[in-house]
Amino acid sequence: MTRMWRNPGFRWVGSWTAACTLAIVLISSANAAIVRVPADYPTIQEALDAAEEFDEVVVAPGVYSENLVFPGFDLTLRSEDPAASAIVEGTVIDGLGKGPVVVLEGSETELTGIRGLTIKRGAEFSADGGGGILGNGSHASITGNRFEENTTYFGGAIREVDGPITGNVFFHNRSVIDGGALWNCDGDITANFFRLNSSGNVLPIISPTAGGAIYGGAGLIANNVFVANRARGNTTAGTNPFVYEGRGGAIAGTVGAVIANNTFYDSWGRVVLNPTTGSTVNWTVADIADSVFVNNIVRYEDGSLGPFSLDVFGQGSTVEYNLFEYWEGGGTGNFYSDPLFVNPSEQNFRLLPGSPGIDAGRAVDEVSDDFDGVSRPVPGGIGEPGGDGSGYDIGAFEFRPGDTFAVY
Repeated sequence: MTRMWRNPGFRWVGSWTAACTLAIVLISSANAAIVRVPADYPTIQEALDAAEEFDEVVVAPGVYSENLVFPGFDLTLRSEDPAASAIVEGTVIDGLGKGPVVVLEGSETELTGIRGLTIKRGAEFSADGGGGILGNGSHASITGNRFEENTTYFGGAIREVDGPITGNVFFHNRSVIDGGALWNCDGDITANFFRLNSSGNVLPIISPTAGGAIYGGAGLIANNVFVANRARGNTTAGTNPFVYEGRGGAIAGTVGAVIANNTFYDSWGRVVLNPTTGSTVNWTVADIADSVFVNNIVRYEDGSLGPFSLDVFGQGSTVEYNLFEYWEGGGTGNFYSDPLFVNPSEQNFRLLPGSPGIDAGRAVDEVSDDFDGVSRPVPGGIGEPGGDGSGYDIGAFEFRPGDTFAVY
């Protein structure tokens, strides 16, 4: 374990209190150490226990079967190279279904970071339990990780983390009730990829469920891609079960959120209106209250589901400049059409030339770039811009003339 100088970088924030706080952080960072696993300590938990504030715990590739508890002060837990997908996928913390993989104390600020790790098979079946990360209201930064096969009652992958959740992959996480991947995370949720997460369909639990990928949230939800997430509901067994509803295959239950420039593909929650006839309504997003839903694409895989892809069930939400598959709710700039994705079967949801989503959105103050970090807007439509004239595209990807359309 070596203590070394690291320059964290800073900018003047314009207040004496903030400047003093920053000075303390800079002084403390000067004495920060890099603690390596397994070179310095054989387990991650031993490294966390030995670390001091602002230290970095750096984990070498391998599989670590652990259930971690953070110390409550700010530090970073990361792989050797969080930007390299092979390193992220090869640095695995496996909870083995014995509880949450990571438990945060709750007092951590955004200076606490969890970066570039695969977090899998966390499970705790209790009303206050967690799967991948149990946040307890922490403001930690969760960046560039992969969450797989985590399960709990609420928030299969992450529960109650209010810091930024950015650039992660959420794959095949599940909640018994609400929030297959995330539950009540009130920070910014940006540039993540959500695939095959689900809420419900767990016997013998019998209850409605909501939010196949995300339940709750009061911050910015932007530039994310949602693919094949489900809010299934929980049903009894038998040939004629009593069906409970699943609301919002991608998102449900937000209050005061800005939901902007996301791409939703084949993510739905099925509400059975009449169990005898099988009459259903399929909702991608449900129960968003006092929220803004703008510049999003909502598309089903085979074009056969409906009649509605969105239900704004709460009061006071603004729904405008979205490209829907099915929509009868009116609103400025909303329309339905084929968005002309490059190749959905290969998970490539960029827009082809001539897509009706190009330049069809409106400017959103909170969204200045896209899923790839490309600045918005990039004018590229045919003729005069549509939308509000700003040149913003609809969906998670800004169209770039001459793009090679590489699959990410």
